[in-house]
Amino acid sequence: MDFSGIIKQVGKGVSDSEFKPGDEAYGQAGVINGGSGAFAEIALAKIESIANKPNRLNHAEAAALPLVGVSAWRALVENIGLSKDQRDS
Repeated sequence: MDFSGIIKQVGKGVSDSEFKPGDEAYGQAGVINGGSGAFAEIALAKIESIANKPNRLNHAEAAALPLVGVSAWRALVENIGLSKDQRDS
């Protein structure tokens, strides 16, 4: 489900300030309307599940982050109880 790529088209209600064709993005493509997640040449994703790809990462590096990043965040914040003060230092 994790992916990184270039936005080809955006849905109705997505403003240019959020995403536009040509933007590099990464995130998680869910199975929407019978789609195949990110195991495809073209994938569908909800706007809540994507972000602009950091410039310092290539697409392979960015595609490796979504599930791992969320899992690490949940472990540190929800399970271990890392506080905002600890995160900022």
